[in-house]
Amino acid sequence: MLDKFIYAYLHFLMKWSGKINSWAWVKHLKYIEKRRFEKNFKREKTLHEEMMEGFEEEKKMYEEE
Repeated sequence: MLDKFIYAYLHFLMKWSGKINSWAWVKHLKYIEKRRFEKNFKREKTLHEEMMEGFEEEKKMYEEE
């Protein structure tokens, strides 16, 4: 009889520890994806700015001619 209660308690404990673990992994994954998106977005923004600077320099060259 005591074994049944111990098994039920361990089952309850393992179930909730699994739920907490999966919740933590999902939260961690969202954090990583957010950081990756911000990093990539900033890099694309700087590439765009570089292209626009090059375009403005070419535009000035053609206006001078």
